Amino acid sequence: MKSCLRVSQRVKRAMRKSLLRISCMLVLLSASWLPVESALAADPIAVEVVAVSHDPAALFIRDIGQQFPHVVADAGTTDERRRRLTPFITRIVDVQAVARFCLGRYWQVATPEQHARYQGLFLKSLVNTIAGRMATYQGGVGHVVVQQPVVHPDGTYVPTLVKGATTPEMHVSWVVEADHQPMQIIDVVAEGISLRLAKRSDFIAYLAQHDGDIGKFLDALERQTST
Repeated sequence: MKSCLRVSQRVKRAMRKSLLRISCMLVLLSASWLPVESALAADPIAVEVVAVSHDPAALFIRDIGQQFPHVVADAGTTDERRRRLTPFITRIVDVQAVARFCLGRYWQVATPEQHARYQGLFLKSLVNTIAGRMATYQGGVGHVVVQQPVVHPDGTYVPTLVKGATTPEMHVSWVVEADHQPMQIIDVVAEGISLRLAKRSDFIAYLAQHDGDIGKFLDALERQTST
């Protein structure tokens, strides 16, 4: 039992670390379009936003930044932010495809009921992390540059350079299903690290240490999302 708890805590920490970059990126990107009366802009900081491409995939990422403030405007609590973020994240991220990828070969052995439970918990984990990051973010707003997309076999990469007023410069690429309508995000690569590959490694490591027990994995994931 203690061993299981230690592994669960390790997976929990790893998941938070891998999701930190996407949540921080989303907060910074969206903050660039927040109205001046917003809490994030209470202490005025110069903002420079440069879009160097009008490629549809680049405009899709830009539009996320424009829409995001309206989704969370006046959401006074983390629970309210979660409630509003859930349909927004579901729309802009191909949650089902990413969740399936992250479960790897274990997707094939899971039951339909486990598929449904897992996808719900996966979405909840993502939403919880972004909502929590919004509540604690103090990096200020610096500049955002949406760069020229590059097509790869696994999707269209939209490079983005982001720097908060008090945070280090970040190079983040949003991997978009450009040929999918509507477009959706399927991965985020931060400083060369793929979010979905990191999460799949975490999940498979946990399952391998627990004899591939999907039920035990889902219970651990549910505990993680409920805290």
